[in-house]
This record gives sequence, C-alpha cells and structure tokens, in this order.
Amino acid sequence: MEMEKALVTGGAGFIGSNTVEKLVERDVEVKVLDSMYLGEPENLGKIRDKVEIIEGSVLDQGLVDEAVEGCDTVFHLAAKSSSPMHKQDAAEGARVNIEGFVNVAEAAEEHGVEKVVYASTSSMYGSVKPPHEVDSGEYPMNLYTASKMSRELYAKTYSVQTDVQFTGLRFFSVFGPHEKAKGKYANVVTQFLWKMQKGERP
Repeated sequence: MEMEKALVTGGAGFIGSNTVEKLVERDVEVKVLDSMYLGEPENLGKIRDKVEIIEGSVLDQGLVDEAVEGCDTVFHLAAKSSSPMHKQDAAEGARVNIEGFVNVAEAAEEHGVEKVVYASTSSMYGSVKPPHEVDSGEYPMNLYTASKMSRELYAKTYSVQTDVQFTGLRFFSVFGPHEKAKGKYANVVTQFLWKMQKGERP
C-alpha cells in the first residue's frame, strides 16, 4: 500500500511542527514548506531527517505548486497568526493570509489533492457569549480576523467549485511545545507560564 503524503505549510512553526510530529508517528510521508519567519528547523527535532523541508513562502506560487504536487492532504498552517503580528504590516498580513491561501487552494485543485485543512481563528466568533455557533460571529474585530474570515469564504467557494474538501480549524488558546520562537506573539497562556517559571506575576 502506497504511503499517504501530506504537505504542512508553516510546518517548522509552533502548531505546524506538532502536526508534523503526529503525521510522522502515523507513517505519513511529510513535506514542510516554511519561510522560517517564526518557524525553526530545530522545532522538528528528531524527525527532521524524516521530512522534506522546503524553505520558502506561500506567496511563491511556483514553489507552492511544486510542494503540493503528489500530496493527498495539505495542512495549511502558514499565516500571520495573531492580530499584533498582522497589524505590523496590514498589507503583508493580507497577502500572506489571503493570497497565500489562494495559492495553496489553486495548487490543491491542480494536483488533485483530496483535502485541505487550514488554520482559522476563534476570533471569528467576535464578542458573542457562549455557546458559540459556527455562524454566530459579528463583523471582524480587527484586520487579522478579517483576513481569516476571507479564508473561510474562499474555502467555501472552492469547496463548491472544486473536488477538494476544505476544513477550517478555529483555534482558541493553543499552547504547547515549540512555541518559544513566537516570543511576544505567543499565546497568552504560554506567556503566563513563562512568567510563573521566572517567579514573576502573570
């Protein structure tokens, strides 16, 4: 039986590297596409020699096309992954989060990828009180959320117009191994833990 193949964009980053580890554990052949803006090859640790690492941006359409070719599934986790990060350069944030998504979606259609799993955000729910429903959000609270909302709209459209299945994950407060490289952009839970480790008040 042929080994399943997957591409993880942002695969050397926090969530990406943890995803890669789990895929390798399941004997999936993995490619990693990462610009190394926040990702670090060291995050892949002992499995580094078990994956193909492609250094580059999701904005490079040709490189994305090359990386997607031959894959059954794409985990699209490359993004400006927080509001402060997006706010630093809104135009660049929009390009990475929206244009980068379109590049991945186009390549997925071109190469017959079965499924694209992509990162969205819990910010989509706005300030509504729980329990949250998928469509219970308000207008975007910031440009970062707007970019992720755009991703979801593109995903819905591609799902209708192509044979590729798109699944968006609205991450809440994710924390865990390999988040160190994000520094001040790390999840607030992680920042609290770092402060407590230093004996500081969160």
